[in-house]
Amino acid sequence: MQSDTRRLVSKETEQLHEQIVAEASARREGAGDVNQKNRLLSNMIEEREKANVEMIGERIMRLERFQEGENEMRRKKNEEREKEARKFFSELTTTAKTETEALKNRHEAMTAQTTEQLRELSNEVVSIQETTRKAEER
Repeated sequence: MQSDTRRLVSKETEQLHEQIVAEASARREGAGDVNQKNRLLSNMIEEREKANVEMIGERIMRLERFQEGENEMRRKKNEEREKEARKFFSELTTTAKTETEALKNRHEAMTAQTTEQLRELSNEVVSIQETTRKAEER
């Protein structure tokens, strides 16, 4: 980028030098042919216009390259953010599945424990009922 700028400044300096030399020559020939002066001035104007067009073209190209670089950087940042979001949601999903499985296992264990306790209570009730029936029979 800096070398482009130096090259551009050098080119413009050379063109300005040529323009000054041409103008000085034209003044020295002040008594010279009017058509020749007009041609010289026309040539100088055309050269300056060409230099300006080239300079503008180079500036546009630099701006386009800069914009392309910015767009590429934005695209990479967006891709990285999307990658991080996918990773986060993947980890979140894995955690949720693990926790769901743990809760399911805990629920099954508690259900089995409750069922066993109900059987024991049921057996005690049956035992009490039998004892009560036997006592009533005596």
